[in-house]
Amino acid sequence: ILGELKKRDVGLIYISHRLEEVFRFSDRITVLRDGRTVGSFGRGELDETKAIELMVGREIAAKFPLRNTSLGAVAIEVKNLNVWNSDGARVIGDLSFSVREGEVLGIAGLMGSGRTELLMAVFGGWDGRVSGSVSVGGVNRKITSPADAIRNGLALVTEDRKGLGLVLGQTVRENISLASLKIFSSLQLMLRRKENRVVAETVSGLKIKTHSTEADVSNLSGGNQQKVVFGKWMLTSPKILFLDEPTRGIDVGAKQEIYQEIARLAQTGVAIVLVSSELPEVIGLSHRVIVMREGGLAEELNGDQITPEAVIAAAALPA
Repeated sequence: ILGELKKRDVGLIYISHRLEEVFRFSDRITVLRDGRTVGSFGRGELDETKAIELMVGREIAAKFPLRNTSLGAVAIEVKNLNVWNSDGARVIGDLSFSVREGEVLGIAGLMGSGRTELLMAVFGGWDGRVSGSVSVGGVNRKITSPADAIRNGLALVTEDRKGLGLVLGQTVRENISLASLKIFSSLQLMLRRKENRVVAETVSGLKIKTHSTEADVSNLSGGNQQKVVFGKWMLTSPKILFLDEPTRGIDVGAKQEIYQEIARLAQTGVAIVLVSSELPEVIGLSHRVIVMREGGLAEELNGDQITPEAVIAAAALPA
């Protein structure tokens, strides 16, 4: 539609977090940072890396950080996972996978392929029937609720941060400490001084922009809200981190910071499962990619096999 409007000499002002779209549609690109213009360029005068550097105010050596090369033992193994929705229809059938310590496993697939259902089911947050086995550190675990998952070292950054990741109307402090209340309590009393100190350290470490930890989390930008969700789960010291669309709806600067955090966590031995609809993100961050189609495993890709063409073909084309 935009292409047709352009042919009719309609002037377009196009604003997007998706840089590939900006470069596809634009004849001239203006870059803003903190409410100010930092440069205007013809299409051929700017590339994606330079645009990111201008937006974040510093040089970016690479869009995606180097992958951790030191992988450990299998952190989590899921076997023969079957998931049914509340109507009784099966949405995932006999799916198995494993993730090693320090590994980023990418999960790709079209919308409706079962990616989110997979993470929610393993994390104990799915409201339909689930069967299959989950082992953590080589030991079979029964995970039927998020509380079970947290006790076994799992964390989940959900796709819907406002509906499932945050408690809107509560403060930054209350949201960050929410999954770790046990470490801030003694004899059923909250250790407020300790909570304030740890939350302040988390806000500083993740560069969350807020005037106060007592600010309502709903008043933060999307990128800072997402970092609050990350901070909440980091306080649980997870062994296995599930990420469902971790950079959806956030600006490119916040994306870079989240990419760096993913790389840092993998370097410390955290096993990470990454679901993303952005192919460059899946390809750039993952050691290995499994592609889902219609609730099943369509293909597993390793190394040089992980290309946009291979992912799309596996996701969209019948075997």
